[in-house]
Amino acid sequence: MSSLGESRFLVVDTADNEKWAGAADDLFSKVLCKIEQLDNEKYEVVRPYAGERLPETVEEVQQYKGVIITGSGRSANDDFEWIEKISEMIRAIVSQEKTRLVAICFGQQLVARALGGRVSKQDMFTLQPERIVPSGELWLVNLGGASKLLLEAHGDQVSIPPPRADVLATSSTAAIESMAIRSGTGDGRVVVWTLQAHPEMPAPLFVDKVLPFVSKRMENDGYGAREKLLSFKPSDAEFIMSEMKKFLVSGWSTTTREQSVC
Repeated sequence: MSSLGESRFLVVDTADNEKWAGAADDLFSKVLCKIEQLDNEKYEVVRPYAGERLPETVEEVQQYKGVIITGSGRSANDDFEWIEKISEMIRAIVSQEKTRLVAICFGQQLVARALGGRVSKQDMFTLQPERIVPSGELWLVNLGGASKLLLEAHGDQVSIPPPRADVLATSSTAAIESMAIRSGTGDGRVVVWTLQAHPEMPAPLFVDKVLPFVSKRMENDGYGAREKLLSFKPSDAEFIMSEMKKFLVSGWSTTTREQSVC
C-alpha cells in the first residue's frame, strides 16, 4: 500500500540486455523526478525479464500514480512469458481510469499488440533524429500543433493500431508515431499515451550502445549516422518529457479545439 500523500511511479524496465543494465530505468526516474517535483515523489523499478513481479490487478495498478514502459531490444512479437505479463498489466490499466501509462518504443508496440493491433518488422533499422508531425486531435489540443524532432531507434513499428486507439502523430519512417488509448470504463479519459521515439535518451548513448550493433541493418550501412545523432539538439525531447510527467500526474484534456472556442 502507498503511504499517505506519497506519489508513486512504476518504471517497467524491459531492456533485458547487459549493455543497457541500469540505463533505461535511471534515465526515466532521474529525468522525471526533476520536472515539477511532487511531495514524496517515488520511483520504483521492476524488471519482469528477471522474474520480478508486475502489478496484476486493477487494485495493484492503482497503487501508482503513473506507469512507464521503457524501450527494449526485444520485439513485441517475441514469445516470452514476461512480455505477456506486461500485456496483462496493460489491459488492467486500460480497464480503469485512475492510473495512467506512458509507453516508449517497444512499449508502444506492446500496447498495440496487447490491445489487438499489429506490429511488423521493418526492412531497415531506423536510428536517427526524426521529425514527428501531429495528426490527431488529442495531440493538437494537449501538445500543440508544432512538429517535434526526436530520436528514434527501432527495427519494428506499429503497422495496425488497436481498435480503440487514437493515432496522434506520424513521420516519414513510421505512419504511427504516437497513440492514445481511452479508459475502458467509457468515461472518455485517456489512460495510455504511447510514443515510438525516445525523448529520454541522450544521443551519445545511442551512438555507444546501439549504432555498433545495427549499422549493417541501416541504409548505407549507417554511414553518417553518428554525426546526425551527435548533432541532435534535445529541446523538443525535453518538452515531451515534461509533457509526459504532466500526463502521468494530471491526465489530458479530451475537449476538441472546436469545443474550446466560445
